[in-house]
Amino acid sequence: TYVLNNFLLIALLFTRLVAIFENTAVQVSKRFVIIFWCVYTSTILCGISAAGFVSHAPSSASVLVIAAAMMAFALMVVLAYAFVYKLLVVHRQKTSRNGATNNNDLKTVITKSSMLSFISLS
Repeated sequence: TYVLNNFLLIALLFTRLVAIFENTAVQVSKRFVIIFWCVYTSTILCGISAAGFVSHAPSSASVLVIAAAMMAFALMVVLAYAFVYKLLVVHRQKTSRNGATNNNDLKTVITKSSMLSFISLS
């Protein structure tokens, strides 16, 4: 159940990233989408392979479990970083366009999002 929840969380984080910045100047590139889905699928296949090797070769299964866990964690870190980075780019664009120096609303959102994203990873 825990593994399934992690994979669903990763898919939801990715969907959020793509949906929020869709049709904007900072939208997610097609290359990023392809790379994400390749790594995501590889992570799932690695986890399934580990489950298959548990009874036959426990040492191979443990290596695959560790590899899948590291890939899943890396995906979560990349998605959290990409989301915060894109929010910062939007903030810079808004600040430079308006010439305003006091955009606390977006700074608050960026701070909350970054803190929640990185705390949830630990």
